[in-house]
Amino acid sequence: MLRLTPLLVNVYVNAPDKPTAGRTDTYTVQAGEATAALEIRDAETGQLLGRAIDRRYTSSQGDLLTLTNRDVVLCHLNDAPAGIAVDQQQDNSRELPCATGVIDMKAFLGAMVEIGYDGPVLIEPFYRPLGEMSKEEALSATAAAMKKAVALVE
Repeated sequence: MLRLTPLLVNVYVNAPDKPTAGRTDTYTVQAGEATAALEIRDAETGQLLGRAIDRRYTSSQGDLLTLTNRDVVLCHLNDAPAGIAVDQQQDNSRELPCATGVIDMKAFLGAMVEIGYDGPVLIEPFYRPLGEMSKEEALSATAAAMKKAVALVE
């Protein structure tokens, strides 16, 4: 049996200023950011078998460099829609990898190479126009995006 444990790691909170006399409203640009992870362990021994990690909208991949190949069991690739503030991005609205450059694919893949990742890499299927294409068109668009991303790896 497997034990699946959802985690939030590398949590950074941007708290608004403390209220002061005469000040009734506070505003913040974003609430913060975090890395979502799913640990997969052997239920009997507790041995860590791997982690699935989703780090959105980051310009720094430093936290990925704290991992090893053994820690990561799956790698999703996607990009985020351009022109939308980071805190307004929606999980189910994505672009194909390398489409907008909002997610620094070269830095992300570089970090994955540096930790020696050798597992599966796939595109998250949240790009809505794929569902409106024929199977052949969707496959062609997905393959072209994956080739563009892989070409960034040095």
